[in-house]
Amino acid sequence: MTTAINSSIKELTALLKLNKIGLPSFLDICNSALIGDASIDEASIKILEKHHGRFKRRCGIKRIRQSPELPFLYLHFARTYFGNSAVTSADRQAAWSLYKELKTRISSIGLADGYGTDTTALHSLYQIFTSWRTSLDSPETSAFMSFSDVFMNRTLRDFLAKWHGSLSDGNSTEFRTELKSLQSEVKQFIRDLEGKYSFV
Repeated sequence: MTTAINSSIKELTALLKLNKIGLPSFLDICNSALIGDASIDEASIKILEKHHGRFKRRCGIKRIRQSPELPFLYLHFARTYFGNSAVTSADRQAAWSLYKELKTRISSIGLADGYGTDTTALHSLYQIFTSWRTSLDSPETSAFMSFSDVFMNRTLRDFLAKWHGSLSDGNSTEFRTELKSLQSEVKQFIRDLEGKYSFV
């Protein structure tokens, strides 16, 4: 139970940070939404209002930890309220994995003329794509999949498809030129990841 609570709190904190909203403001939104629910009777509304006022006076993550049911309640609401922008811990882990691959492989690191082989560079790019697909095994990575799909399935995959089986052991000037163009797009996507998931 403790692990689940900590995981929920971590995800809730990440969601609030991603959407640039403080915990007190979030609680106001949550409380207003619950009170506005026509299915909740008047007595329950009064209880919610009383709880909200008490909670706001001692607002903080430590307070949430003291009531095991609260992390799950607030996390459920946050996922619903933020909709497609909701990021799970699995999303962040998958995003970090891709970010690390893109930052440390030939996808973003210059390849000087006369160094390395084209086939090795292409193989490195294949490994990034394979790693990305593996990271999507969890259904909780749907937000990350939507965010990264266009770049991975159009930009990177199209490059891989074009050069698959077309390279020899030597080096191709055309391949190197197109690789540099791809690296520029990769670097922009890296910046997108940094902004979306607050990696810097």
